[in-house]
Amino acid sequence: MGSSFPEIESCYPSVVKYAQIGYVVLAFFTALLLGALK
Repeated sequence: MGSSFPEIESCYPSVVKYAQIGYVVLAFFTALLLGALK
């Protein structure tokens, strides 16, 4: 997953890391909301 943009990760490793964490958290809360709405 990270090998797709090595130049971006070498310049902004923290940005890529937080972007991946934010994406996982967003998906988790989305699933949580969908489960609560059922």
